[in-house]
Amino acid sequence: MSSNANQNADKNNEITTLEELKEISDVCVFISTFETYETKNENNQLFSEVEVIPVAEWQLKCFTDNITIIEYTKSYIEPESVYIVFLSESEDNDGYYLSCGKSSIFSINRGDIKPLDYRMGKEVKTHWNNRIRTFEAWFTENYPDPPQAPEDTIKNTTTINISTTSDN
Repeated sequence: MSSNANQNADKNNEITTLEELKEISDVCVFISTFETYETKNENNQLFSEVEVIPVAEWQLKCFTDNITIIEYTKSYIEPESVYIVFLSESEDNDGYYLSCGKSSIFSINRGDIKPLDYRMGKEVKTHWNNRIRTFEAWFTENYPDPPQAPEDTIKNTTTINISTTSDN
């Protein structure tokens, strides 16, 4: 497990708002386990392969295949279900992980949204009214464009501090 993943998995105990969840996640998507769902355990880590249902048109380009979600030691993703998930890319690009464990996943059943982590219940009620239509409006407002690729911020810039002292 990467150090980034460890830090975010540990934040599961601290996360209490959708804003915090959005900030530490790379992406928010719907996933479905109706057609594609496979879980495997390798080196004491759980990996679930699922189908992505794009929420926005730009996600069609980003998620053309199924994705693997690294769930570590406990699986929250079950067969024949649909979820909203907040994910972070793994450092070695072999999949995604739940940004904040159980706090990162919300089940959808007949248009109703229910957080798997009860601590997120108030947030889901306040921001999404526990309804998928309200979530879609929230998503459009919070994720209007595809995520930008990180830019090289250094770009050959060097800062030199010169201090001159005179002994005159």
